[in-house]
Amino acid sequence: LSMVVNSSDKKTPEVPLRTNLNETAFFMPQLRTDDKGIATLAFTLPESVTTWKFMAFAHDKDVRFGSMTDEVIAKKKLMIQPRLPRFLREGDVTDIPASVSNLTEKAITATVKFTILDAKTEKVISTQSKKITIKGGETEARFFAYDTKNQEDKSIIVRYTVSGKSEEGTFSDGEQKDLPILSQKELMVNTQTFILAEAGEKQFDLKKIMPSADEKKLTVEYTD
Repeated sequence: LSMVVNSSDKKTPEVPLRTNLNETAFFMPQLRTDDKGIATLAFTLPESVTTWKFMAFAHDKDVRFGSMTDEVIAKKKLMIQPRLPRFLREGDVTDIPASVSNLTEKAITATVKFTILDAKTEKVISTQSKKITIKGGETEARFFAYDTKNQEDKSIIVRYTVSGKSEEGTFSDGEQKDLPILSQKELMVNTQTFILAEAGEKQFDLKKIMPSADEKKLTVEYTD
């Protein structure tokens, strides 16, 4: 069994951004060998820089079988890997970290850029940058502060890029992920019981279950 692995590369005018961060890669599993007993398949890896595990199982018409396991490492000489939480809540003030790795033998002087965009409009909300020097074969963490004030129920895009140079050449990398910002408010349901013992009309005071004046929405549900 032989493999041809392609790594997809979406580019922007500045730094190539890795945005396809799926955890699995798709390929057609029903393969046939050639006259030498070799099956060849090609597939495109998602854009995460990580170690991918490949597993294969084969059998013939007599149900004789075999299997193999192999690993494919996706990496770049200069890499950046954001460490994002699953979500934030409105009002959170936090540091959003990223790991920067230099896999070359020489030190790299680089600029790390942190950009927040509105997920709906892709308008830049804020941007920060820092200059760093990373020794060969080492990884460093960088943190950028972010305040979610006045961003209720908004989804943002977190974009990390790094670009730099050393004696070995010029290198760059970028990764982009969506990060939801959840409302700090919780949905409350107020109920009031009333009884109609006979036919006719009757008035009830619902002031106790009415929302406050600053609420934007009111839903009244009647259950018989």
